[in-house]
Order: sequence, then structure tokens, then C-alpha cells
Amino acid sequence: MPAAGGAGAARGQACGSGPRQARQAAQGDEVMRSNDCPRCQGSMTEGFIPDHTDSAVRKVAIWVEGAPEKSRWTGVKLGKKTRYEIQTWRCGRCGFLESYAKG
Repeated sequence: MPAAGGAGAARGQACGSGPRQARQAAQGDEVMRSNDCPRCQGSMTEGFIPDHTDSAVRKVAIWVEGAPEKSRWTGVKLGKKTRYEIQTWRCGRCGFLESYAKG
């Protein structure tokens, strides 16, 4: 499944805070956005991708700055790296996913 976004999105810049028009204008933490899919112009719905890594505890998946570093005990090292929860939008028509890590 395709996904969009990037380092700019993680820093809360207008280029990746929500579908389509969010790339054009942001006002503080509030973002003006369109619910139109950038691929087929279908309707986009906000959701999230759950993270099931802590046994029965469900969390929202996170984006972590930098390349992954392997850890023998925890899988990957996180240390003091910057982290943001991931917002995901799904098109009801074509299934396209667009993800953002707004800071």
C-alpha cells in the first residue's frame, strides 16, 4: 500500500499535515485540508495504524527520526530520537493511504 509524507511532515510543515490542501496552507497547529484523494478524488477518511508491539497494549504507530539501529534486546534502538504519532488517511474509493507525522 502506498504512503506519502516525509521529514517535512514530521516537523509539522504544511507540506505533509493532511491530504491535498494541507500541503498548501497551515495556520498554527490547525491545518486547512481537503477530503479528496490525490489519486482518484474519492473521499478520504482519517484513521490510524495500531502498534501491537507491547503484548496486549495497543498504541498508535510512531515515526522515528533517523535510520534504524539494530538492538540485540529491543529490536531497534530509539534513545532520544525525535518521535511523532502517525496520522493516516484512507480513500474509500481506491484504498490509497496517506500518512503524516505531524509534530
